[in-house]
Amino acid sequence: MASKVFLLEFSGPTLELLDRYLDRLPALRRLSQGARGRLTGPLQPSATTSFATLLTGRGPGATGAFDSLRFPAGGYDRIPFDPGAIAERSLFQRLSDAGRRVGLLNVPLLDPVPAL
Repeated sequence: MASKVFLLEFSGPTLELLDRYLDRLPALRRLSQGARGRLTGPLQPSATTSFATLLTGRGPGATGAFDSLRFPAGGYDRIPFDPGAIAERSLFQRLSDAGRRVGLLNVPLLDPVPAL
């Protein structure tokens, strides 16, 4: 079992595109020597839905993140999605709860960053 985990997510470039430039990006080349792969996102992708799925490992039905806006029942108001409303505990929260040291940098949906 690995003692350290480093998760790096790119939005946009494909693995094939990154592979073409690994000879020019030595730090990325070193990182790519570990496990890597393409993740399958939600069926209706949006940044909110995709990042909630990435952070928790659970789909929109479990996280409650279906779109970047919420539509309260009985009305037509559009309310920006509140990251605190994600119904599942994230991977980093579970690691912190287990006593592991966690560092976060520029993680979408985490403003403000939760206390760990």
